[in-house]
Amino acid sequence: AFPPTQPSAPPPDSSLWVGDLDAYMDEAFLRRAVAACGWTAEVGSVKVVRDRGGGSRHMGYGFLECVSAEAARRVLEAGDNMPIPGTNRSWRINLGRP
Repeated sequence: AFPPTQPSAPPPDSSLWVGDLDAYMDEAFLRRAVAACGWTAEVGSVKVVRDRGGGSRHMGYGFLECVSAEAARRVLEAGDNMPIPGTNRSWRINLGRP
């Protein structure tokens, strides 16, 4: 018998915090924005953080889970303060832990 498999953890330093998100900027919006910026190969998944109480209130930040620490570094260097396509906002990106 094999021990149960654990979900694989993201590589160290591959998680990016994104902040100053408007309420309409959900996961689908972030995926489209990531694609518009040309980061599809670097970013594996996106997550918007919601209120723990009800789970529906948007907290204004989220995470981009990159495929590697190198991919995260590329997105951070290219993207921080870059305009978010289709908005009047700029990316606010930092290294983060979900």
